[in-house]
Amino acid sequence: MVCSPCSGYNRRDYASVIFARYLESKVANNSDSIIATTWQRYKNTNGNTSAGNMTAAIDWAIKQHNASSSLADEFPKFTWNNYFMITGTYDIQVTNVYTNLATLPPTFTGPEWKLFRSHLKDERKDWQAGNAGALTAGIDQYPRNGPLPNYNTWVENLGAGYVEFFPRNYNQPIAPRTVLSVTITVGLPETMARANARVSVLPIINLLGPVLPNNNFLTPRSSGVTSSNYSFRIANFDQCNRVTIMANILSGGSASFNNYEAQLVPQPPTTPVPPCFLQLP
Repeated sequence: MVCSPCSGYNRRDYASVIFARYLESKVANNSDSIIATTWQRYKNTNGNTSAGNMTAAIDWAIKQHNASSSLADEFPKFTWNNYFMITGTYDIQVTNVYTNLATLPPTFTGPEWKLFRSHLKDERKDWQAGNAGALTAGIDQYPRNGPLPNYNTWVENLGAGYVEFFPRNYNQPIAPRTVLSVTITVGLPETMARANARVSVLPIINLLGPVLPNNNFLTPRSSGVTSSNYSFRIANFDQCNRVTIMANILSGGSASFNNYEAQLVPQPPTTPVPPCFLQLP
């Protein structure tokens, strides 16, 4: 949706249709009028090929259907659903991207399942292994200082990246009452990070539900002229299934999430805290 339709082939032109379908289903109550409204707004504001103008048009169209919402609200909801794919996600292993939804039992007709599971294939079929719905990077060796190997640390415009922290260290379980301390560096100045990025953390006790954590958004803090930091701690990390960072870029171009500082520290002997408990600065 953020690419010019006449600019030539781009694989993200096709991938972005899932977000358009999400807007139709979740924001516009199953009406495709929100897509027409977006393109009309883009035309009326003399839109060009720059992504910023299109994302502004999407934001405007969302507000026409729900005055209290925005692109900054809806896109993280979309990427949250993309991560969990909550309706029927782990009940059946779908290995054919063109599965005929009409032949599946009624339990698999939920909108999130239709939006995600029916469009995507290889990265998401091994649910038996306890994998999330989206392609992620995993960290299970601490301390971690630096970029992740073999993982694209760039998050594209109107895109998201996921990083999972697991409560084991070099395949060994971690000690009880351990705290996970994480700082992420993003290649955006603080003012741009506040305007164009939404980064959340999900402390997950049970990946398969039935109760899944909501987005907990982090506040960026300046770490230099061209970068910002996001920090958090997870108490009783040993009682988590995993802790996931979801990095959303709304507009303004791509951004690098290229440095992860993660360490395990003993939990202070203070008042007891709940399992897998998020602590913000």
